[in-house]
Amino acid sequence: MKVVFIAFDSTELSNRLASALAEHAQVTLMLPREQSEPNLGFLSPDVSYRPFHRPRLRQAFRQIRAIARIVNDIRRLDPDVIHMQKWHLWFYLALPALSRFPLVISIHDPFPHLGDRGAMKTPRSIIRFGYRRATRAIVHNNDMRRIVVDELGLSPESIDIVPLIERGDASLGVDIQERNNEILFFG
Repeated sequence: MKVVFIAFDSTELSNRLASALAEHAQVTLMLPREQSEPNLGFLSPDVSYRPFHRPRLRQAFRQIRAIARIVNDIRRLDPDVIHMQKWHLWFYLALPALSRFPLVISIHDPFPHLGDRGAMKTPRSIIRFGYRRATRAIVHNNDMRRIVVDELGLSPESIDIVPLIERGDASLGVDIQERNNEILFFG
């Protein structure tokens, strides 16, 4: 099976997932060059890496050119399936050009985070369009599955739950010493 795995961010996670998938399929990983270079150490040599230039979202003409190149590359690769991490405004608009390929989308967050101004500018209708174009969707827990079914209208039969893999450097170990007045924040 030939898989094109594409992401526009989350390069460490994408490298790890593509590497795990390469144990079972022929994987081509497409990532933005600028973001992925620091994380290539996590990439299996069994994965074919195809970097691309990712313009800023507001650079419409550059985005159109970049997405057209990506679409042409995917067509030339002729995969059995496209697996996409998260969502991307311009790529979602190009999905009709790739309609002959089954699409799997990993949905990490059904909706943009409230504090993410850039993501909040993307019309939800485009996000929904991409999600509904997917043959299969992957979410990370039952609560997300419920949201994707109830609020986005995806079919429960098309959704798989796959827990998120651990990231970071495993060689650091798990011996964490708690200290007073120290706060850990994710957001």
